[in-house]
Amino acid sequence: MNAVLKKQASVYDLDTMLQGYENKMTELDVKHHFAPGVYAREVLLPAGSIIVGKTHKTEHLNIISQGHCTVHCMGEILEIHGPYTFVSKAGAKKAVYSHTDVIWTNIHVTDKTDVDEIEKEVIDGMAEIEFEQLKRLK
Repeated sequence: MNAVLKKQASVYDLDTMLQGYENKMTELDVKHHFAPGVYAREVLLPAGSIIVGKTHKTEHLNIISQGHCTVHCMGEILEIHGPYTFVSKAGAKKAVYSHTDVIWTNIHVTDKTDVDEIEKEVIDGMAEIEFEQLKRLK
């Protein structure tokens, strides 16, 4: 996991920095969709937003249905114009700047239909702790 965390260092640092602006954050418009064995989380990212996602335990699909955004993930910077689909690897944590309104959907394989249970299954809550420990070792 350390090699992945090193690639993601700037995304974790941005996440830490943005936490100081929590009073300026707005709730995102999130829609949840379910089909047998599949969960889709669709979110509207308003133009001009900076969003740092959570670290995912599992490989999953990302679909940008519309919009233009810049994504920093796993040491790479992608400029995306929707429609666009890509796969995120396990351990991925993405930072996104939305140039225009963006509709972004994550697709996860799961039989669960409770969003809190799905998050426990697909989100790596330990990654942030491991990153802090890695920073202290430098």
